[in-house]
Amino acid sequence: KVYRNVTIVDIQNDLLALPYTANQLKLDDILLKANAFFSSDATKEKNFIMLSDFQQQMAATVPDTTNNVKVYAVQLFPDEINNISLDSVYLNSNTTENINLTAIISSNGSIDGTPVSLYNGDRLIAKTAAVFNSGRNTLVNFTLPKNEIINGKLEISEAGLTYDNQFYFNIGAKDKIKVLVVGNDEADFLNRIYTEDEFQWSRFPLNNLNYNDLPSQNLIILYELETIPTALSANLKSFTDYGGTLVVVPAMNTDLASYNSLLANYYAASLNQRIDAEHSISTISFTHPLYQNVFAKKVANFQFPKVSQYFRIKALAPALLSFENMHPFLVGADAFFLFTAPISLANSNFRNSPLIVPTFYNMGLNSLKMPKLYSTLGKTTRIEVLISLQKDHILKVSKGSYEFIPQQQSMANKVTLTIEGNLDGDGIYNVKEGENVLKSLSFNFPRNESELRYLRPDQLPANATAPSISTLFQTIEKDNSITELWKWFVILASLLLLVEILLQKYFT
Repeated sequence: KVYRNVTIVDIQNDLLALPYTANQLKLDDILLKANAFFSSDATKEKNFIMLSDFQQQMAATVPDTTNNVKVYAVQLFPDEINNISLDSVYLNSNTTENINLTAIISSNGSIDGTPVSLYNGDRLIAKTAAVFNSGRNTLVNFTLPKNEIINGKLEISEAGLTYDNQFYFNIGAKDKIKVLVVGNDEADFLNRIYTEDEFQWSRFPLNNLNYNDLPSQNLIILYELETIPTALSANLKSFTDYGGTLVVVPAMNTDLASYNSLLANYYAASLNQRIDAEHSISTISFTHPLYQNVFAKKVANFQFPKVSQYFRIKALAPALLSFENMHPFLVGADAFFLFTAPISLANSNFRNSPLIVPTFYNMGLNSLKMPKLYSTLGKTTRIEVLISLQKDHILKVSKGSYEFIPQQQSMANKVTLTIEGNLDGDGIYNVKEGENVLKSLSFNFPRNESELRYLRPDQLPANATAPSISTLFQTIEKDNSITELWKWFVILASLLLLVEILLQKYFT
């Protein structure tokens, strides 16, 4: 903020009431901004005083200031450089009944421990102690009920920086993932994988499919269709473009032309020659995101499933499962997966394999991104809200009496919010349609100022430095007095020279 022609009495209350902010200027930004307030008159004396603790992250390539500005730096330090910070939280494991929440707490001083309180809204639900022992970081664990909505706040009490003494997070109600299977009743075994506690499962044969239902789904599985109509291909392309996930399982007698018309949109994939020979599925990509945390270790004596027929393919997508001849059985990533063989019992025993459940379950689970526990102020945040908005309706974000309209993109079954700024500090915000609260979001200040590491005086872009305001003013006053004496000496010397000239002219 800029205050012109004021006294300290005029602005003292404003300065004391300044809130925390996630925005921090680099030293070059500060000097450029300050330089804009000075006139371009080179004959005028110009002084610029910076007051700060000058943390290390302020350092930058300092530009050459013009207009003959003298820069003074007053570096202020806290009495004690001890601070405890709540750095982040994450979910480390889930059980059928509970969620395990872990908080990372750091200290930059010699501190044995501190109490940590956990609130749900304004209600205290747990309390424990963070013990640092000999390290600077420690973990604190909490057990929470799985199906409870948590508007969480972790809090510590200590005398260091206060902005990092609380940490906000949200665990909301889990939305059911919508799964649509297009195929005959052979695909009904998937209903046992996509159970109703987590998924909303439906199946329609191709001739009864309503294309208007496609955009509202999260996962669509084409199960052994003999042909894929052109209209369906176009709708599926639009579906995946807007964030949906597509899984394709070919049939024995597949119309390759119609399939390849669809597959060309994904990793340049295409089905080619059909191979009528039995092959075992013997290679698993354990590092693929679909199988991460599925296996405790790499399996060597696994009872691998087999197929009687499969298609050779060309695709740029990575292979998740492969045959012993290294031809892929399942390829894909992100929002697209393609099997190269039918998985019906007539062609394969893959359905009886332990691989069937994690493969399809994780495809469904990954089709709907889980909301983040929290976001960081000062960074661009994108959030998906599962809602179909009516025409001309918008979503708002609010906290208390503060409310704003974020940038948003409305799709058939969700709205994507982009939040870059416009936030009134840390805390829990509500996403609303009208007065209806759809979900809650948590925002926290960045923790990069919590380390309390400072620049040395010789690293500051200043003509002079001082430890306090009073010391600096004494230095400036001393410099000015020396300058004024020098001017008086010049004036007196000029006068004496003039007197001597007059004496010589009129008395000699």
